[in-house]
Amino acid sequence: MRNSNDFLAAFNRIEQFLSNGNSSERYRPFTQLVRDQTKSNVTVKRNEDRLIKFATLRNAIVHESTQGAYAIAEPHKSVVEEIERVEKELTNPPKVITHFNKKVETFKHNNSMAEVLKIIRDRDYTQFPVYQEEEFIGLLTENGITKWLARNIEEDIISLEETNLIDILEFEEEADNYIFIGREITVYEAEEIFKDFSYTRARLDALLITHSGKKKESLLGIITTWDILQLYKT
Repeated sequence: MRNSNDFLAAFNRIEQFLSNGNSSERYRPFTQLVRDQTKSNVTVKRNEDRLIKFATLRNAIVHESTQGAYAIAEPHKSVVEEIERVEKELTNPPKVITHFNKKVETFKHNNSMAEVLKIIRDRDYTQFPVYQEEEFIGLLTENGITKWLARNIEEDIISLEETNLIDILEFEEEADNYIFIGREITVYEAEEIFKDFSYTRARLDALLITHSGKKKESLLGIITTWDILQLYKT
């Protein structure tokens, strides 16, 4: 009966967590708590199907235990491990600062194109946060650089040393190709932001992490869709 006890203990902790997030003062059954919070909690949303299945198993265990046939609904150890994993994910979801905190190299508006191309060659960067004095003015990407090169090759007037980054920013397809987010945002919320943009067909190149999501704060990290994909491979 150890598996049943462990399963029910984890289930009860999850139910308590969901109840704490219930905005209504009225009682809500477990499945209703789950469905209500999928609208506001990304971590609940991504685990909705699992949580509903856990509720079905929980009902079977409780029902069978009152009929003297407790072992019929004894969950497998792997199910107990899964519900405990989901509980941990719900109560302590991974934060972006944990996975993507790193020193971010920033660039000045009057840095030359030649300097940036050397950095691309040496460090394989693809996003370049650009500042004028202390103010963030845009995110330069390989896409913007490519468009600038294509335009100027046609006119045969390329000067890498004399071209400043502020001149290239205007070639970014989307002026707002970035979003600032706070360090306490979860990885799942970051993933959801990228998904929302893909639905609208707007281009989002990166999420820029600061302490509270304000652009005047120091950069703590950068997240791209590629970073999210790589995270799930580890």
